[in-house]
Amino acid sequence: MIGKRGISYSSVSTDEQADKGFSLPEQELRIRKFCSHQEIEIIESYTEDHSAKNFVRPEFQKLLAKIKSKSLRFDYLIVTKLDRFSRDIFNSISMYNTLNTFGIQVFSISEGIFDLSNVHTFFPNIIQATAAHYDNLLRSENTKRGLRQAQRQGHWISTAPKGYKSDYSTGRRLLLKDENGDLIEEGFKTFATGAYSIEEVRIKMMGKGLKCSKNGFNNILRNIAYIGLIKIPKWKDEPEEIVNSLHEPIIDKVTFEKVQDIIAGRYKKLGKKVKGEKYYLLGFLYCPLCSNKPMRASSPKGRNRKYDYYHCDTKNKCRCKNFPVDVVHRSVFNTLASFKIKTEVLHLYYQILTDVFKADEKEKETEITYIERELRRYESMSDEADDKYISGKLVDKVYNKSKERYGTSIYELKEKLQHLTMQDGNIKTYLGFGLSLLADLPKYFEEAGFYTKRKIIGSIFPDKLIFDGEKNRTTKTNQFIELIILKINDLTKNKKGQNSQKRVSPSMAPAAGLEPATL
Repeated sequence: MIGKRGISYSSVSTDEQADKGFSLPEQELRIRKFCSHQEIEIIESYTEDHSAKNFVRPEFQKLLAKIKSKSLRFDYLIVTKLDRFSRDIFNSISMYNTLNTFGIQVFSISEGIFDLSNVHTFFPNIIQATAAHYDNLLRSENTKRGLRQAQRQGHWISTAPKGYKSDYSTGRRLLLKDENGDLIEEGFKTFATGAYSIEEVRIKMMGKGLKCSKNGFNNILRNIAYIGLIKIPKWKDEPEEIVNSLHEPIIDKVTFEKVQDIIAGRYKKLGKKVKGEKYYLLGFLYCPLCSNKPMRASSPKGRNRKYDYYHCDTKNKCRCKNFPVDVVHRSVFNTLASFKIKTEVLHLYYQILTDVFKADEKEKETEITYIERELRRYESMSDEADDKYISGKLVDKVYNKSKERYGTSIYELKEKLQHLTMQDGNIKTYLGFGLSLLADLPKYFEEAGFYTKRKIIGSIFPDKLIFDGEKNRTTKTNQFIELIILKINDLTKNKKGQNSQKRVSPSMAPAAGLEPATL
């Protein structure tokens, strides 16, 4: 083998392997002695403490990048045993084919050259690779059984659900309610009233400090962990199990079941249609005298019919007048009608926003690629921690802290990835609809149903809406609306140097639900 060049590759995934003579220094020493005897020149060495379940390993990926860029040329990838290369037969064959296209062979000191093109070595190589694969499957199954048994004992083995934190003061991991726990409890109870949608409750809780995506909050409302239970999924011949957990519940079972009934459509929202659809400004409209509380509504009976009013809470002893509903609604309609936007301005904003979203899409693709790479890395480290724990070489405290750290990172990355992949890329449809809505807002509003009217009001007037008997006012209007209806002279002032901090961005778009199919 004179003149041949090789790469020394050493890997170890558990302390047990190190005890058996497979430590990283031991492997590298054996490879160097072997290459010296065979007269193979070692041009680089790679070592890593990573599981061989797959090839998502930092050092191996660095080596593979050099191979593919052709900046590193050699004949052999040298390992002490084939299972140092891979423990998965399918990955082994796939990577063998990849390396083979670059003229590189895998050389095991113990088993020889891994060559599937040679009729004499094909079956021995397949048997060796299968043995490593079998050992990997056995380890994985033992790990799985151990973790399922821990769940049966009430232990939470994955990332702490939002609203809980891990506590190790007793020597074992226990979930305790954290600062988000009260907000999640409030979220459950608010949704259980039947007066709000899931998204409306999420936005309310986010206003109080809860950070949670749409899908994440949806999952929270369905998660039995919050009533002190753990679901153990069906696996092989073992059926699904629901067991009591060691952690304290955040919400009672009665409220949780009511939430599930509302989500499934089994709960009838009594009185919602009778009162709610008539008073679509409830929650937005505040008293002009005591503007710290929202106004209420009622329909007192007169001599011949009922009269609909918005009014202040009688408990406040406020001297505010009762405002007829039709008068208040007409004032709001007139305000919306005052938002007149020229066609050429709409066309200009359409082009601007299209360019902005195109740039955002490129950034999103880059971020998704990065997150997927990080996710694979953390999942690989988590798998490796399982291997070490099941082998008895990691104590509970170290294992739990490692799993918590990896699990938290995996959870956060999955949340980010889910949020990015759920974003609708068909932006032209939504832009066209959104701008056409603004071009004829009064017409859309007049024809809209109860919930869509509330979403339009909430999008345009994010703060209190106050009616003084003649007209309504608000302390804050949607920044995008303000910008797009600027008068020409105001726009000119901005150009001349009056610095405006407002920026057109996707976050200024109308609230969730204002979509073409809504109206």
